[in-house]
Formats: sequence, structure tokens, C-alpha cells
Amino acid sequence: MEQQVFLLLLGMLSAVQGWTTDFCNDYPCPEFVVKQQYGEFEEREYVSIRWITTKVQSLSFIHLMAGHQTLKAYCKDAAVTVDTWPVLITNSTDTNGTDMFLSWFVDDDELVLPKDNSGIIQEEKHPAASVYVKVFSDRDNVKDNEVKLHDALVMAGISFEHHRSSAAGYNSLLAIYQHNEVWMYAGVTA
Repeated sequence: MEQQVFLLLLGMLSAVQGWTTDFCNDYPCPEFVVKQQYGEFEEREYVSIRWITTKVQSLSFIHLMAGHQTLKAYCKDAAVTVDTWPVLITNSTDTNGTDMFLSWFVDDDELVLPKDNSGIIQEEKHPAASVYVKVFSDRDNVKDNEVKLHDALVMAGISFEHHRSSAAGYNSLLAIYQHNEVWMYAGVTA
């Protein structure tokens, strides 16, 4: 169910100009360079990335759709078009529990986004960073692939942020081939 919701959200964007790679299907997506290829995953160096983000209560269909509608309403009210890949779902855990966020990539660094006075929408600028990425396709389970990437990083002795991971998707629900990813961020081993 979690994967179906994720893929449904991916189908709700349309194309604009910008940097792209094969799996972005002519949509703009964050620019990166593959630093190293490992067996089941790769290390990518991403440039600084801009996102609009909203918190979601859970990965349930209803909560992810509510997050999608929140981002969509913000873009409509602000007369802003954010038609890019990927859609990013991030889990972040700290001593207070786990928070989940739904984010859309903002391709245009010059685009002035209006401040959301409600605090529901956050504009985020992530600095350039290394990210470990496991690609999976079709309707494979996000959580299973997250566990596989985690275990592969541990086995390789690679340090990464254990408290944060993301699922990224690049295709519409109706696409025959699905390109999905799990991201874990380089950093200090917890």
C-alpha cells in the first residue's frame, strides 16, 4: 500500500525545462555526479538542492495525499509551477520520535517563493552533499529496499546518517517502468 501511494503521488507532476538525466524523463531533477559505484548502490554527489516541503502525519495514503494537496495549493496560491522530479518522502528520527516530510524539487534558483505564514510549507536549501542511492523498479517495497541499502552500507563499513532516509520517485503511476530510489545521507555513523 505504501508503495502504491508513493507511486500515485509521482504521477501528479508535468514537464518543464532544466537539468535532467535518463530516468527524469525530460523533467528537471537535482543535478548530481556519480562518485562511486558499488554492487547494489552508488554514491552520488548532489549540488545544492532547493525543495518545498510539508510535514505529513504518516505514510498512509490519506496523509500523503493531504501533503500532496498542501503543496499543490501552496503552488497554486503563489502562482508558482513546480513540475519536477523527484517527489521525495523523508523520514527523520530523533529523541522525540520520527517525523515524515513530503518534498518537491524546485528547479529554478532564481524563483522567489512567497513565505508561507502558516508555517505548513517550508522552503529548504540543502547544501551540496553525498548521498548513497539504491535504485529499484516497479512496485518493489520501499522499506525492503531501505533495509537492503542500510545493510549494504553497514557491511561495506561506510558511515552514513542512521536517523534520516528518503524515498525518491521519478515516474507516474501509469508508467510501465518505475524508477524509484532509496537515499541515505553520508555522514557520521550513529
